[in-house]
Amino acid sequence: GRGRGKGGRGGGRWGGRFDRAKNDYAQHFVDTGLRPANFIRDSDVEERFQEYPKLKELVDLKDALIAERATPPACRQVDLRTFDL
Repeated sequence: GRGRGKGGRGGGRWGGRFDRAKNDYAQHFVDTGLRPANFIRDSDVEERFQEYPKLKELVDLKDALIAERATPPACRQVDLRTFDL
């Protein structure tokens, strides 16, 4: 039941079954130095929508539209100490 606290069986917010399976990326970072962002699933763009052909087509069309309509950057990276204004 409820109110068993940490010592009782099934403690925690969700009754204990999720507490054991939860990934503790904060502690993993402390132990290994690897950031949690390194463990994002399906981060490869080429394979992300492989199982969803309509969504992949939509993303491809959007990428093509952006490439067609995007303007080139209107800035220049220079060292202001040496650049002749």
